[in-house]
Amino acid sequence: MATTHKNLTEAEIRVVGAELLEAWNTHDIEAILEHLHPEVVWTDPTLPEPVHGKEAVRKELKNNFTAFPDFHLPVEDFELYVDTKTQSGVSTWSFTGTMTGPLDIGVPATGRSVRVRGANQARYRDGLISEFTQYYDSYEVMQQMGMLPKATSLGFKALVLADVMAGKAMKVLARH
Repeated sequence: MATTHKNLTEAEIRVVGAELLEAWNTHDIEAILEHLHPEVVWTDPTLPEPVHGKEAVRKELKNNFTAFPDFHLPVEDFELYVDTKTQSGVSTWSFTGTMTGPLDIGVPATGRSVRVRGANQARYRDGLISEFTQYYDSYEVMQQMGMLPKATSLGFKALVLADVMAGKAMKVLARH
């Protein structure tokens, strides 16, 4: 079996970016998956480790669109930067949505709206995305969903103090 090696032009990567933006905004999972390599590595700050393969990505996308049925990436906030030499693209974006559905990790809907800015990097192999890495402040998302206290709140300060004290206790215990 011969291996196909197709490098994309800048125009082709921009078309993929536009098609993906539309697919995300219409929640068209199949259209997103069409652009992914079968062995894609998908990384997201809320995942404990990257997921591998299109079926694992399908599950993550379904989870996302279930939790945020009004998920939206405003077109005016989307910018795409292309590097044909490395066959990669970086996009910046903002995400808006309201968590009216549960997350499959046992987190119930909060009913809270979020707006978060982020970026992602896509690396291409054989004309398809082989690596997709998202970058955004997941802590900020959890704060906006009401799952964690704001950094200026008494609750946040108590969490930090508890973490510091636990660290000190671990050091003392390790010495004995």
